Amino acid sequence: MCKKLALTVAILAGVAAVLTFTKAGSYARIGIKQLQESAKEQVPVEYEIARLKDEVSKLIPDLRKNLSLVAEDMASVERIEKDIATRQTNLERQKASLAKMAGELETSETSFRYEGKMYDRAAISRKAELDLKSYKIAQTELENMQKLLDLKRRELDNHKAKLDSVRDQERSLRLEIAELEAEFSSVKLAMTKNRFNVDDSRLGDVKKSIEELRFRLEKEKKLASLEAEYFPNDVSGAERPAARPATEVAREIREQLEGAKVVNDKK
Repeated sequence: MCKKLALTVAILAGVAAVLTFTKAGSYARIGIKQLQESAKEQVPVEYEIARLKDEVSKLIPDLRKNLSLVAEDMASVERIEKDIATRQTNLERQKASLAKMAGELETSETSFRYEGKMYDRAAISRKAELDLKSYKIAQTELENMQKLLDLKRRELDNHKAKLDSVRDQERSLRLEIAELEAEFSSVKLAMTKNRFNVDDSRLGDVKKSIEELRFRLEKEKKLASLEAEYFPNDVSGAERPAARPATEVAREIREQLEGAKVVNDKK
């Protein structure tokens, strides 16, 4: 059983190698690609436009989700800015206090009143030293907060730029799809007109045939009339009329030329 399984695996591997590294593999890949392209062309244009609309509509939820992230970044930047403003105020206060203590230590005084308390020279010196360390730490923290603020601002700008890009692309895609719909409507209208032209052509042929038939009938009528006029005795199936007396023919002529009353008077 294991040998059969191994043999099957080896055969499949060989087939895969052939498909990958030989002309057969190249032909197979081309055939698959052509089938995919052919299947894609079979999709109705209306369906493809509807699919594109659906894909573009999915950009809106993503846009709203990213709006929440950007709003969070904006709030974070604002909070850091307020924190930096507070630290700057406190640092200025510490700086003024240190400057005052330094000025007092530069005098020959032995006692000092500071913030409602009395300090001797040694105590105020220790306090000034500790406050200086605190000032340096606060200054470093402020610099770090400023760096963090710069970083957050850059991130916010990048996120806003991405939002603007997605929004602009979404609008552009909607316009392109609208143009596709308009072009497709024009194509459908042209196809409809072409069908009408075919129908008009067929209708024209029918009208032409009717006119030709009418002409034939008129021709036959004229021909029958001419035959009756020029060949009255050759009408098929008709008996020849008896010859009229000469006096009767003469009387008809005189009635036509002189009037019936004159003919009657001569009788």
